[in-house]
Amino acid sequence: MGASYFLTYFAIQKSNALMNFTFGMLNGVSSGLVVRASLQLIVDWAGYKSGTYISIARTGVDIEAIITTLIVTWYVNPDNKVPDKKVGWVLYFTQVDIIDKMPSIFVILGTLCLTLQIIGYFLVKIRPVEEEQNSKNRRSSAEDNDLNEESNKILTNTQAGKKPLSSQCNRSQENQPVNQSTNLSPRQTIFTPKFYTVCLILTTTSTSLVTINNYYKEFGQLLIADDFFLARVGTASTISTLILSIFLGILQDNISIKNFFLFYNSSFTIIGLIYPYTATVDIWAFSTLTVMYFGMMGAVFSIYNIAVAKLFGKTHYAVNLGIIFLSSNILILVTPLVLEKILIPLGWNCLFLFPCCLILIGIIAVIATDFGHQ
Repeated sequence: MGASYFLTYFAIQKSNALMNFTFGMLNGVSSGLVVRASLQLIVDWAGYKSGTYISIARTGVDIEAIITTLIVTWYVNPDNKVPDKKVGWVLYFTQVDIIDKMPSIFVILGTLCLTLQIIGYFLVKIRPVEEEQNSKNRRSSAEDNDLNEESNKILTNTQAGKKPLSSQCNRSQENQPVNQSTNLSPRQTIFTPKFYTVCLILTTTSTSLVTINNYYKEFGQLLIADDFFLARVGTASTISTLILSIFLGILQDNISIKNFFLFYNSSFTIIGLIYPYTATVDIWAFSTLTVMYFGMMGAVFSIYNIAVAKLFGKTHYAVNLGIIFLSSNILILVTPLVLEKILIPLGWNCLFLFPCCLILIGIIAVIATDFGHQ
């Protein structure tokens, strides 16, 4: 990852194509490898109640984003200059002093990234196989004890003339923990309906993430001619993401996958439908909705990482996760082109309403899909 930043220092001075390769493709591939390995490590340590732990670990991304936003804004545009060129609906900076600083900012970010990676490398600890097996044995023993205690209660109540045995047994089975031992191979995974539903809703929510991430600042510049204020909105949005990620991770550990997806997608669909009209109110309406929007959208990847572990098991977790994200990323690649075609002729309202319509399709798919007992 660090190398991609350093290479971009040279690439940005040569051509856009080289910059897209180094900062886009190379950085994306390296980030994917690091994230997948990290998540597999968390799942190995945390087990199936991993929502809280994955969401906490993901806050590192948010903290890095806060630091990066501040560094870029204060270094590249310390005088808080405003964009001075408008092309279509988008505003651009053309000031020479800002443009001249762009290559060197990648050296600063690369140094930061490389330092954090070296520290992380020395802090990583692989879970020993023996310890994992002992954990499984302890969990199995605890479940057996709970079952024996419940059986003794049923027998005692039956002898005392209380509820019939069959009624007690049915209730006992309903209250037993869900069997978490199912681990689907990649081949088994792709033949389940829930695989395609997860791919669909990941694609639709990611489309909304691409939209808000790429266009919130340009949209805000129509109302706010203050680059520092917009940078602070971005920082507040990242803090919102950090807090909501942990909340949603805990929530995901305590309700079913289906109910969680319905709650999550419905919530930021409502926010997305209101968002394009904030520019007609004031800067605080825009800022508040932007922070809420980013907070919900920023948790996308941790949410789906947790869902894959719960739905398809942890044995083939990394491969299954990679397949799902690959299938959605292929479609996301064309999203910026589609958004540009919408923005120029139709304007900002239609741009932000487009991903909301896609998410509604995903909500219908969630309702129609049987996710099993999670």
